[in-house]
Amino acid sequence: MHKNGKFIPLLALGFTFFLSGCDYFADKHLVEELKKQQKEQEAKMNLLEKQQATVFNTTQKVAEVVGRIERKQRLFDYTELDPSQTRYFIINNGNIGLAGRILSIEPIDDGSVIHLDLVNLLSIPVSNLAFNMTWGTKKPSEAKDLPRWKQLL
Repeated sequence: MHKNGKFIPLLALGFTFFLSGCDYFADKHLVEELKKQQKEQEAKMNLLEKQQATVFNTTQKVAEVVGRIERKQRLFDYTELDPSQTRYFIINNGNIGLAGRILSIEPIDDGSVIHLDLVNLLSIPVSNLAFNMTWGTKKPSEAKDLPRWKQLL
């Protein structure tokens, strides 16, 4: 019995170290698993950042294209002239002969501004040149008639 008495404290002490060693291995496994999850989350975050940058760039491109389309549409809301189709013109009333080309058409609230490049065809000097071009009737004051008026321009 005396010999077993010395063995029991050693056994208890060894069992304690054994249990703490198991805890160490369990904790080590959990730490490794958490590091693995952290790396996976970082990879997902990097992927999301790349996707977000791609979406942002794509949205910017779409906004530019939509802006160009809206500008073209506004151009046709106020005039039938298209600079890409109406390149050159001649104005001749017997006294004055002018040739020109349309550089651009810019829509404004109550019509369009047409930028022209003109050449005098006759030898008669021309100064203080002004144009007044109108299409359709006067701009209606009521909002319900405005879309139809724009369509008729």
